[in-house]
Amino acid sequence: MSFTPAEPQYLSAKRLYNPRSHSYNDSWHPSFAGTFVSHLSIQPGQHVLDLACGTGLVSFLAANIVGPSGSVVGVDVSEGMLAQAIARKEREKAKFPQLQFHNHDVLDLDSLESLEKESFDFITLASAFVLFPDPKAALKHWLRYLKPGGIIALDVTHPQNLAFGNVIERVANRMRVSIPYYRQWVKSEDSLKEILEGGGLAVQKIIRIDNQAGYGKRLFDVSEADDVFEKNINGEATKDLGASATVKDKAKEIFRDEWSKAAVDGKVGEVDTVFLGIAQKEPDTSAPSVAFTGGCRCGGVRYLSTIPPEETVYCHCSACRKLSGSAFLPWIECQTSSIEFIVRSTLQTLRLSEVADRMFCNVCGTPISMTYKAKPHYTSLTMGSIDDGSVRCIIPPVKLHIFLKEKAPWMVLPDDGASRYDEFSSN
Repeated sequence: MSFTPAEPQYLSAKRLYNPRSHSYNDSWHPSFAGTFVSHLSIQPGQHVLDLACGTGLVSFLAANIVGPSGSVVGVDVSEGMLAQAIARKEREKAKFPQLQFHNHDVLDLDSLESLEKESFDFITLASAFVLFPDPKAALKHWLRYLKPGGIIALDVTHPQNLAFGNVIERVANRMRVSIPYYRQWVKSEDSLKEILEGGGLAVQKIIRIDNQAGYGKRLFDVSEADDVFEKNINGEATKDLGASATVKDKAKEIFRDEWSKAAVDGKVGEVDTVFLGIAQKEPDTSAPSVAFTGGCRCGGVRYLSTIPPEETVYCHCSACRKLSGSAFLPWIECQTSSIEFIVRSTLQTLRLSEVADRMFCNVCGTPISMTYKAKPHYTSLTMGSIDDGSVRCIIPPVKLHIFLKEKAPWMVLPDDGASRYDEFSSN
Protein backbone atom coordinates (compact mmCIF):
# COMPACT_ATOMS: atom_id res chain seq x y z
CA MET A 1 0.00 0.00 0.00
CA SER A 2 1.23 3.49 -0.86
CA PHE A 3 0.01 5.53 2.11
CA THR A 4 0.32 5.41 5.86
CA PRO A 5 -2.57 3.73 7.74
CA ALA A 6 -4.77 6.13 9.67
CA GLU A 7 -4.06 4.36 12.95
CA PRO A 8 -1.39 1.97 14.27
CA GLN A 9 -2.04 -1.69 13.54
CA TYR A 10 -2.47 -2.58 17.21
CA LEU A 11 -5.29 -0.04 17.59
CA SER A 12 -7.03 -1.41 14.49
CA ALA A 13 -6.81 -4.92 15.93
CA LYS A 14 -8.33 -3.80 19.22
CA ARG A 15 -11.12 -1.95 17.43
CA LEU A 16 -11.92 -4.97 15.25
CA TYR A 17 -11.64 -7.80 17.73
CA ASN A 18 -12.73 -6.48 21.11
CA PRO A 19 -16.39 -6.36 20.01
CA ARG A 20 -16.13 -9.86 18.51
CA SER A 21 -14.51 -11.52 21.50
CA HIS A 22 -17.65 -12.99 23.10
CA SER A 23 -18.86 -14.66 19.89
CA TYR A 24 -15.53 -15.45 18.21
CA ASN A 25 -15.51 -19.10 19.26
CA ASP A 26 -19.10 -19.55 18.05
CA SER A 27 -17.89 -19.68 14.47
CA TRP A 28 -15.71 -21.67 12.09
CA HIS A 29 -12.54 -20.55 13.89
CA PRO A 30 -12.27 -23.47 16.38
CA SER A 31 -12.54 -25.97 13.54
CA PHE A 32 -9.93 -24.15 11.50
CA ALA A 33 -7.58 -23.97 14.49
CA GLY A 34 -7.75 -27.75 14.73
CA THR A 35 -6.98 -28.08 11.02
CA PHE A 36 -4.13 -25.60 11.33
CA VAL A 37 -2.45 -27.46 14.20
CA SER A 38 -3.01 -30.87 12.58
CA HIS A 39 -0.58 -29.90 9.83
CA LEU A 40 2.20 -29.06 12.30
CA SER A 41 4.74 -31.45 13.78
CA ILE A 42 4.77 -30.00 17.29
CA GLN A 43 6.35 -32.44 19.72
CA PRO A 44 6.16 -32.97 23.52
CA GLY A 45 8.59 -30.76 25.39
CA GLN A 46 8.80 -28.07 22.72
CA HIS A 47 8.31 -24.32 23.21
CA VAL A 48 5.66 -22.57 21.12
CA LEU A 49 4.98 -18.85 20.62
CA ASP A 50 1.41 -18.29 19.41
CA LEU A 51 1.15 -14.76 18.02
CA ALA A 52 -2.18 -12.93 17.62
CA CYS A 53 -3.50 -15.82 19.69
CA GLY A 54 -6.96 -14.30 20.19
CA THR A 55 -9.10 -16.53 22.38
CA GLY A 56 -6.31 -19.10 22.54
CA LEU A 57 -7.70 -21.64 20.07
CA VAL A 58 -4.26 -22.65 18.75
CA SER A 59 -2.56 -22.03 22.11
CA PHE A 60 -4.62 -24.63 23.97
CA LEU A 61 -4.22 -27.22 21.22
CA ALA A 62 -0.45 -26.69 21.19
CA ALA A 63 -0.31 -26.88 25.00
CA ASN A 64 -2.02 -30.26 24.90
CA ILE A 65 0.71 -31.51 22.58
CA VAL A 66 3.82 -30.09 24.25
CA GLY A 67 2.63 -31.28 27.66
CA PRO A 68 4.02 -30.25 31.04
CA SER A 69 7.62 -30.52 29.86
CA GLY A 70 7.05 -27.88 27.17
CA SER A 71 5.59 -24.39 27.12
CA VAL A 72 3.21 -22.24 25.08
CA VAL A 73 3.14 -18.44 25.17
CA GLY A 74 0.15 -16.68 23.61
CA VAL A 75 0.36 -12.98 22.74
CA ASP A 76 -2.53 -10.77 21.61
CA VAL A 77 -3.24 -7.05 21.75
CA SER A 78 -7.04 -7.36 22.08
CA GLU A 79 -8.03 -7.28 25.73
CA GLY A 80 -11.44 -8.72 24.91
CA MET A 81 -10.10 -11.70 22.96
CA LEU A 82 -7.39 -12.43 25.50
CA ALA A 83 -9.90 -12.27 28.37
CA GLN A 84 -11.65 -15.27 26.84
CA ALA A 85 -8.36 -17.21 26.71
CA ILE A 86 -7.42 -16.30 30.26
CA ALA A 87 -10.87 -17.24 31.55
CA ARG A 88 -10.58 -20.71 30.00
CA LYS A 89 -7.08 -21.17 31.39
CA GLU A 90 -8.38 -20.26 34.85
CA ARG A 91 -11.20 -22.80 34.51
CA GLU A 92 -8.71 -25.48 33.47
CA LYS A 93 -5.61 -24.26 35.29
CA ALA A 94 -4.65 -27.71 36.55
CA LYS A 95 -4.50 -28.89 32.93
CA PHE A 96 -2.46 -26.02 31.50
CA PRO A 97 0.38 -24.97 33.83
CA GLN A 98 2.63 -24.79 30.76
CA LEU A 99 0.48 -22.08 29.13
CA GLN A 100 0.70 -18.33 29.65
CA PHE A 101 -0.85 -15.32 27.92
CA HIS A 102 0.33 -11.74 27.44
CA ASN A 103 -1.72 -8.72 26.40
CA HIS A 104 0.81 -7.11 24.09
CA ASP A 105 1.44 -5.80 20.57
CA VAL A 106 2.95 -8.61 18.48
CA LEU A 107 4.85 -6.03 16.42
CA ASP A 108 6.67 -4.89 19.57
CA LEU A 109 7.85 -8.13 21.16
CA ASP A 110 11.13 -6.53 22.18
CA SER A 111 9.35 -4.67 24.97
CA LEU A 112 7.87 -7.90 26.34
CA GLU A 113 10.67 -8.65 28.79
CA SER A 114 9.66 -12.24 29.51
CA LEU A 115 10.36 -13.32 25.92
CA GLU A 116 13.85 -14.45 25.00
CA LYS A 117 15.15 -14.29 21.47
CA GLU A 118 15.82 -17.58 19.68
CA SER A 119 14.00 -19.52 22.38
CA PHE A 120 11.00 -21.03 20.54
CA ASP A 121 10.79 -24.23 18.51
CA PHE A 122 7.56 -23.10 16.83
CA ILE A 123 5.93 -19.76 16.07
CA THR A 124 2.29 -19.91 15.00
CA LEU A 125 0.05 -17.19 13.57
CA ALA A 126 -3.44 -18.31 12.56
CA SER A 127 -5.92 -16.16 10.61
CA ALA A 128 -3.95 -12.96 11.18
CA PHE A 129 -1.08 -12.41 8.73
CA VAL A 130 -3.18 -10.28 6.38
CA LEU A 131 -3.85 -7.84 9.22
CA PHE A 132 -0.32 -6.42 9.03
CA PRO A 133 0.49 -3.60 6.60
CA ASP A 134 4.12 -4.67 6.14
CA PRO A 135 4.23 -8.49 6.23
CA LYS A 136 7.96 -8.63 5.47
CA ALA A 137 8.86 -6.38 8.40
CA ALA A 138 6.52 -8.29 10.72
CA LEU A 139 8.05 -11.62 9.73
CA LYS A 140 11.57 -10.30 10.21
CA HIS A 141 10.65 -9.12 13.72
CA TRP A 142 9.10 -12.44 14.75
CA LEU A 143 11.92 -14.59 13.43
CA ARG A 144 14.28 -13.17 16.04
CA TYR A 145 12.37 -15.23 18.61
CA LEU A 146 12.61 -18.49 16.68
CA LYS A 147 15.42 -20.92 17.38
CA PRO A 148 17.79 -21.73 14.52
CA GLY A 149 16.14 -24.72 12.89
CA GLY A 150 12.74 -23.75 14.34
CA ILE A 151 9.46 -23.67 12.43
CA ILE A 152 7.04 -20.82 11.71
CA ALA A 153 3.51 -21.57 10.49
CA LEU A 154 1.06 -18.94 9.24
CA ASP A 155 -1.77 -18.67 6.74
CA VAL A 156 -3.06 -16.17 4.22
CA THR A 157 -6.31 -15.99 2.32
CA HIS A 158 -6.77 -17.07 -1.28
CA PRO A 159 -6.99 -13.97 -3.51
CA GLN A 160 -10.68 -14.76 -4.13
CA ASN A 161 -11.50 -15.44 -0.48
CA LEU A 162 -14.18 -13.02 0.80
CA ALA A 163 -14.99 -11.21 -2.43
CA PHE A 164 -16.31 -8.08 -0.72
CA GLY A 165 -13.20 -7.68 1.41
CA ASN A 166 -10.90 -8.12 -1.55
CA VAL A 167 -12.75 -5.57 -3.67
CA ILE A 168 -13.32 -3.03 -0.89
CA GLU A 169 -9.59 -2.99 -0.14
CA ARG A 170 -8.95 -1.85 -3.70
CA VAL A 171 -11.65 0.78 -3.26
CA ALA A 172 -9.98 2.04 -0.09
CA ASN A 173 -6.60 2.19 -1.80
CA ARG A 174 -8.02 4.28 -4.64
CA MET A 175 -9.66 6.64 -2.16
CA ARG A 176 -6.54 6.68 0.06
CA VAL A 177 -8.60 5.52 3.00
CA SER A 178 -7.06 2.82 5.16
CA ILE A 179 -8.87 -0.34 6.20
CA PRO A 180 -7.26 -2.78 8.66
CA TYR A 181 -6.42 -5.68 6.38
CA TYR A 182 -3.86 -5.96 3.62
CA ARG A 183 -4.43 -8.74 1.13
CA GLN A 184 -3.44 -7.29 -2.21
CA TRP A 185 0.06 -8.80 -2.16
CA VAL A 186 -1.43 -12.31 -2.18
CA LYS A 187 -1.78 -13.31 -5.83
CA SER A 188 -1.39 -17.07 -5.33
CA GLU A 189 0.22 -19.56 -2.96
CA ASP A 190 3.55 -18.55 -4.52
CA SER A 191 3.12 -15.10 -2.96
CA LEU A 192 3.34 -16.61 0.52
CA LYS A 193 6.31 -18.73 -0.51
CA GLU A 194 8.13 -15.62 -1.74
CA ILE A 195 7.47 -13.74 1.51
CA LEU A 196 8.77 -16.63 3.61
CA GLU A 197 11.84 -17.19 1.46
CA GLY A 198 12.48 -13.44 1.47
CA GLY A 199 12.74 -13.70 5.24
CA GLY A 200 15.57 -16.21 4.87
CA LEU A 201 13.37 -19.22 5.62
CA ALA A 202 13.43 -22.62 3.96
CA VAL A 203 9.83 -23.34 2.95
CA GLN A 204 8.85 -26.90 3.84
CA LYS A 205 5.40 -26.77 2.31
CA ILE A 206 2.51 -24.53 1.29
CA ILE A 207 -0.76 -26.31 2.04
CA ARG A 208 -4.04 -25.36 0.39
CA ILE A 209 -6.91 -25.64 2.88
CA ASP A 210 -10.33 -25.57 1.24
CA ASN A 211 -13.69 -24.99 2.85
CA GLN A 212 -12.16 -23.02 5.72
CA ALA A 213 -15.42 -21.39 6.85
CA GLY A 214 -17.79 -23.99 5.44
CA TYR A 215 -19.25 -22.30 2.38
CA GLY A 216 -16.97 -23.76 -0.28
CA LYS A 217 -17.47 -21.61 -3.36
CA ARG A 218 -19.95 -18.87 -4.22
CA LEU A 219 -20.75 -16.83 -7.30
CA PHE A 220 -22.18 -13.32 -7.34
CA ASP A 221 -23.64 -11.66 -10.38
CA VAL A 222 -21.90 -8.49 -11.49
CA SER A 223 -25.26 -6.74 -11.12
CA GLU A 224 -25.24 -7.45 -7.36
CA ALA A 225 -22.56 -4.83 -6.69
CA ASP A 226 -24.83 -2.36 -4.92
CA ASP A 227 -26.48 -5.05 -2.78
CA VAL A 228 -23.14 -6.51 -1.70
CA PHE A 229 -21.81 -3.04 -0.94
CA GLU A 230 -24.78 -1.99 1.21
CA LYS A 231 -24.86 -5.28 3.08
CA ASN A 232 -21.22 -5.02 4.18
CA ILE A 233 -20.19 -1.36 4.23
CA ASN A 234 -21.32 -0.64 7.78
CA GLY A 235 -18.91 -3.10 9.41
CA GLU A 236 -16.24 -1.91 11.83
CA ALA A 237 -13.43 -2.49 9.32
CA THR A 238 -15.01 -0.31 6.61
CA LYS A 239 -16.69 2.38 8.67
CA ASP A 240 -14.42 5.13 7.29
CA LEU A 241 -15.77 4.45 3.80
CA GLY A 242 -19.27 5.21 5.06
CA ALA A 243 -18.32 8.15 7.26
CA SER A 244 -20.57 10.51 5.33
CA ALA A 245 -23.07 10.33 2.50
CA THR A 246 -20.55 11.92 0.13
CA VAL A 247 -17.76 9.49 1.00
CA LYS A 248 -20.13 6.53 0.85
CA ASP A 249 -21.49 7.50 -2.57
CA LYS A 250 -17.98 7.82 -3.96
CA ALA A 251 -16.99 4.49 -2.41
CA LYS A 252 -20.03 2.79 -3.95
CA GLU A 253 -19.20 4.18 -7.39
CA ILE A 254 -15.63 2.89 -7.21
CA PHE A 255 -16.86 -0.40 -5.76
CA ARG A 256 -19.06 -0.96 -8.85
CA ASP A 257 -16.01 -0.41 -11.05
CA GLU A 258 -13.74 -2.75 -9.09
CA TRP A 259 -16.50 -5.35 -8.75
CA SER A 260 -16.94 -5.45 -12.52
CA LYS A 261 -13.16 -5.80 -12.97
CA ALA A 262 -13.23 -8.83 -10.66
CA ALA A 263 -15.98 -10.51 -12.69
CA VAL A 264 -15.42 -13.31 -15.18
CA ASP A 265 -18.24 -13.94 -17.61
CA GLY A 266 -20.47 -11.68 -15.54
CA LYS A 267 -19.76 -13.48 -12.23
CA VAL A 268 -17.58 -12.61 -9.24
CA GLY A 269 -16.23 -15.77 -7.67
CA GLU A 270 -15.61 -16.32 -3.97
CA VAL A 271 -13.43 -19.23 -2.82
CA ASP A 272 -13.38 -20.43 0.79
CA THR A 273 -9.66 -21.24 0.73
CA VAL A 274 -6.49 -20.27 2.60
CA PHE A 275 -2.84 -21.13 2.12
CA LEU A 276 -0.89 -22.39 5.13
CA GLY A 277 2.85 -21.88 4.93
CA ILE A 278 5.26 -23.95 7.03
CA ALA A 279 8.88 -22.81 6.92
CA GLN A 280 12.10 -23.42 8.79
CA LYS A 281 14.63 -20.94 10.10
CA GLU A 282 17.92 -22.18 8.74
CA PRO A 283 20.28 -23.34 11.47
CA ASP A 284 23.74 -21.81 11.65
CA THR A 285 26.01 -24.65 10.58
CA SER A 286 28.91 -22.47 9.49
CA ALA A 287 30.71 -22.51 12.84
CA PRO A 288 34.20 -24.06 12.68
CA SER A 289 33.19 -26.41 15.50
CA VAL A 290 30.70 -28.20 13.22
CA ALA A 291 32.29 -31.25 11.60
CA PHE A 292 29.33 -32.07 9.35
CA THR A 293 25.55 -31.71 9.10
CA GLY A 294 22.71 -33.82 7.82
CA GLY A 295 19.02 -34.56 7.90
CA CYS A 296 16.05 -36.13 6.21
CA ARG A 297 14.63 -35.55 2.74
CA CYS A 298 11.72 -33.31 3.82
CA GLY A 299 13.62 -31.15 6.33
CA GLY A 300 11.71 -32.28 9.41
CA VAL A 301 14.93 -33.67 10.90
CA ARG A 302 18.26 -31.82 10.96
CA TYR A 303 21.40 -32.69 12.90
CA LEU A 304 25.00 -31.64 13.28
CA SER A 305 28.08 -33.27 14.73
CA THR A 306 30.88 -31.38 16.43
CA ILE A 307 33.31 -34.31 16.21
CA PRO A 308 34.34 -36.31 13.12
CA PRO A 309 33.09 -39.89 12.86
CA GLU A 310 35.32 -42.63 14.20
CA GLU A 311 34.48 -45.49 11.83
CA THR A 312 32.32 -46.56 8.92
CA VAL A 313 30.28 -49.76 9.10
CA TYR A 314 28.21 -51.50 6.45
CA CYS A 315 25.29 -53.41 7.96
CA HIS A 316 23.80 -56.26 5.93
CA CYS A 317 21.03 -57.26 8.35
CA SER A 318 17.58 -57.81 6.89
CA ALA A 319 16.18 -54.79 8.74
CA CYS A 320 18.74 -52.42 7.23
CA ARG A 321 18.22 -53.92 3.80
CA LYS A 322 14.46 -53.52 3.91
CA LEU A 323 14.55 -50.04 5.46
CA SER A 324 16.99 -48.82 2.82
CA GLY A 325 15.63 -50.79 -0.11
CA SER A 326 19.21 -51.74 -0.92
CA ALA A 327 21.79 -54.45 -0.24
CA PHE A 328 23.00 -52.83 2.99
CA LEU A 329 23.00 -49.58 4.96
CA PRO A 330 26.27 -47.66 5.36
CA TRP A 331 26.67 -46.06 8.79
CA ILE A 332 29.20 -43.71 10.34
CA GLU A 333 29.79 -44.09 14.05
CA CYS A 334 30.05 -40.93 16.17
CA GLN A 335 30.21 -40.13 19.83
CA THR A 336 26.62 -39.66 21.00
CA SER A 337 27.54 -36.50 22.89
CA SER A 338 28.78 -34.85 19.67
CA ILE A 339 25.42 -35.11 17.86
CA GLU A 340 22.81 -32.39 18.19
CA PHE A 341 19.38 -32.66 16.59
CA ILE A 342 18.67 -29.03 15.72
CA VAL A 343 15.33 -29.89 14.10
CA ARG A 344 13.45 -32.94 15.31
CA SER A 345 9.82 -32.17 14.53
CA THR A 346 9.36 -35.43 12.58
CA LEU A 347 11.95 -37.57 14.33
CA GLN A 348 10.55 -40.84 15.63
CA THR A 349 11.96 -43.90 17.35
CA LEU A 350 11.73 -47.29 15.66
CA ARG A 351 12.48 -50.33 17.81
CA LEU A 352 12.69 -53.47 15.69
CA SER A 353 14.55 -55.52 18.28
CA GLU A 354 16.11 -55.31 21.71
CA VAL A 355 19.53 -54.79 20.13
CA ALA A 356 19.22 -51.15 19.10
CA ASP A 357 16.97 -48.11 18.82
CA ARG A 358 16.61 -46.58 15.38
CA MET A 359 15.44 -43.07 14.51
CA PHE A 360 13.74 -42.06 11.29
CA CYS A 361 11.64 -39.26 9.80
CA ASN A 362 7.97 -40.14 10.11
CA VAL A 363 7.04 -37.98 7.11
CA CYS A 364 9.50 -38.79 4.32
CA GLY A 365 10.79 -42.07 5.80
CA THR A 366 14.50 -41.25 5.78
CA PRO A 367 16.45 -43.53 8.18
CA ILE A 368 18.60 -41.32 10.39
CA SER A 369 20.39 -43.07 13.23
CA MET A 370 20.83 -46.20 15.29
CA THR A 371 22.17 -46.61 18.82
CA TYR A 372 23.14 -50.08 20.03
CA LYS A 373 22.19 -50.96 23.60
CA ALA A 374 25.69 -52.41 24.07
CA LYS A 375 27.36 -49.13 22.97
CA PRO A 376 25.15 -46.26 24.25
CA HIS A 377 27.99 -43.71 24.11
CA TYR A 378 28.14 -44.10 20.33
CA THR A 379 25.46 -43.38 17.74
CA SER A 380 25.55 -44.45 14.13
CA LEU A 381 24.24 -42.04 11.48
CA THR A 382 23.23 -43.11 8.00
CA MET A 383 25.80 -41.92 5.50
CA GLY A 384 23.08 -41.09 3.02
CA SER A 385 21.58 -38.51 5.37
CA ILE A 386 24.80 -36.42 5.49
CA ASP A 387 24.53 -33.10 3.63
CA ASP A 388 26.54 -32.95 0.43
CA GLY A 389 29.38 -30.49 0.84
CA SER A 390 28.94 -30.10 4.60
CA VAL A 391 31.75 -32.42 5.66
CA ARG A 392 34.74 -30.58 7.15
CA CYS A 393 36.47 -33.79 8.20
CA ILE A 394 37.67 -37.05 6.73
CA ILE A 395 35.02 -39.77 6.55
CA PRO A 396 36.89 -42.94 7.53
CA PRO A 397 36.92 -45.83 5.05
CA VAL A 398 34.72 -48.81 5.75
CA LYS A 399 36.06 -50.77 8.72
CA LEU A 400 33.41 -53.45 9.25
CA HIS A 401 30.84 -55.50 7.38
CA ILE A 402 28.37 -56.83 9.97
CA PHE A 403 25.43 -59.26 10.04
CA LEU A 404 26.75 -61.10 7.01
CA LYS A 405 24.65 -64.10 7.97
CA GLU A 406 21.69 -62.07 6.69
CA LYS A 407 23.46 -60.70 3.60
CA ALA A 408 21.47 -60.59 0.40
CA PRO A 409 22.54 -63.63 -1.65
CA TRP A 410 22.91 -61.52 -4.78
CA MET A 411 25.28 -59.06 -3.08
CA VAL A 412 28.99 -59.54 -3.87
CA LEU A 413 31.20 -58.13 -1.12
CA PRO A 414 33.95 -55.79 -2.32
CA ASP A 415 37.57 -56.56 -1.64
CA ASP A 416 37.95 -53.51 0.63
CA GLY A 417 40.05 -55.01 3.41
CA ALA A 418 37.30 -54.44 6.01
CA SER A 419 36.73 -56.96 8.80
CA ARG A 420 33.71 -59.20 8.39
CA TYR A 421 31.32 -60.51 11.02
CA ASP A 422 28.32 -62.79 10.79
CA GLU A 423 26.61 -60.83 13.56
CA PHE A 424 27.04 -57.54 15.43
CA SER A 425 30.55 -56.59 16.57
CA SER A 426 31.06 -54.32 19.56
CA ASN A 427 34.76 -53.89 18.79
